[in-house]
Amino acid sequence: MRWFDDATKWVGKQACGVGLHAYEWEYEYTIFIDSKCNQTGTCRRCNATAKRVVHQYEDWNYESSDSCKLVRKCSRCSHEIEGNIKHIWGEWIYSSSSECTTKRYCTRNKDHVENDSSPTHVWGDWRYLIEGSCDSIRQCKRNADHKEHSVRHIFGAATPIYAGGCMMANRCTRCPKGINIIGERHDFLSTERRRDGSLVRRCRNCTHTEDAS
Repeated sequence: MRWFDDATKWVGKQACGVGLHAYEWEYEYTIFIDSKCNQTGTCRRCNATAKRVVHQYEDWNYESSDSCKLVRKCSRCSHEIEGNIKHIWGEWIYSSSSECTTKRYCTRNKDHVENDSSPTHVWGDWRYLIEGSCDSIRQCKRNADHKEHSVRHIFGAATPIYAGGCMMANRCTRCPKGINIIGERHDFLSTERRRDGSLVRRCRNCTHTEDAS
């Protein structure tokens, strides 16, 4: 339909008038590698021309065999874009035979080292300092200068804190300082009936009563 074709041409002309061209792009022929991504576009409506650069990037790869920098290279020219640094870390190892700090090396480049300042001790068994005391110590097997101190009680069976009472505690079997308060443990007698008919039970060791209704 002619009127439709005319309308289409008129719309296209208006679009080109405001810079909205319909370019058809082609790579320029050149022997210079740095220019192989230059494109020239020709508008199919008004023959206006324009230029642009369009690279064809490959996947991310390391810059070299001993580098940890990622790059993407254009398959047409020498252009490349730089990405992140990506190390491939090895296992953590001790910094030296007498140290407890650790480090690890990048398997791609040994110049890249990551240090962990938090010590990784290899602790020996706890031992008491003196008889009759619960003060204890343990030493690192790698470096005896690294020590930890602790109070390690050995609690016995629960017993009343005072005679005739129901407040119970565990006492240390090694030293007189260790005591672990458990709480009240009543030993109730059989249930009794009050004058008002309600039921109550009494502890055989103290004055504590408990409603048993």
